[in-house]
Amino acid sequence: MPETQQLFIVQGPIQELRVSPDIAKLIFDLQTEAFVSGVFSGFAGQAGVAANSASVAMYDGEDVEHLALLINDKLVVGTFEWLRNLNVGDQVTLVVSTIDDGPLFAHAILRSNDQLLWTPFSVDHTRRGWILHAVKLGLLGLIGTWLMLGSFYILGSRPTAEVMAWTFVFSILLITFVVSMSTMGVMHLGVQAEAIFQALKVPKFEQFRIKPYSLLRMRSANDADRFRKGHIFYFADALSAHKKKFRL
Repeated sequence: MPETQQLFIVQGPIQELRVSPDIAKLIFDLQTEAFVSGVFSGFAGQAGVAANSASVAMYDGEDVEHLALLINDKLVVGTFEWLRNLNVGDQVTLVVSTIDDGPLFAHAILRSNDQLLWTPFSVDHTRRGWILHAVKLGLLGLIGTWLMLGSFYILGSRPTAEVMAWTFVFSILLITFVVSMSTMGVMHLGVQAEAIFQALKVPKFEQFRIKPYSLLRMRSANDADRFRKGHIFYFADALSAHKKKFRL
């Protein structure tokens, strides 16, 4: 995935759109008349180079789909969950970055009519959010430890002062270990999320919480595909709650 430091906004209607669960199939379409017909005809001469660059930027996964779309006569590629609801003509705001010798790369898609926001897989916490998530896990371990200690009282076996002291030390070490291990390798995802929210002009973007507003959590249990919509969010609802919380 391209670096997120230089993200910018592209707005307009989707002129053309291709969605595929397979990168190779999407790249094949980019390199053939299947994709460069019509409004894409002016792009045909650059298709081979751009397709190769696009394939490097995207990533495969069981729960993701890949798109190539045209907006303002610019080609954009990206990888997200459940892209089947996107259609030609949809008015969108894209958070994008450039790919050397290639198309634009989409880091987020915000559709205007329903304010649905697509983000990449696992990009749903800021750095602060990941730390708080890790602290919650640590606290659960801490509570479990002290519940175990409390069971000694229930069973009539009173722990000694030494056992209590070692339990306290173990609890501190446990929460420190859980927090450090839980955030290891994921903080770059928080950086990506913050860059997206900043590009979308979210105030206090470092503290923006969007995960509670995912379609996975808010859709009916009767939606058989809701587990594939965990990284599609009700952006307007999340932003409204964020502004209310911080009195913005």
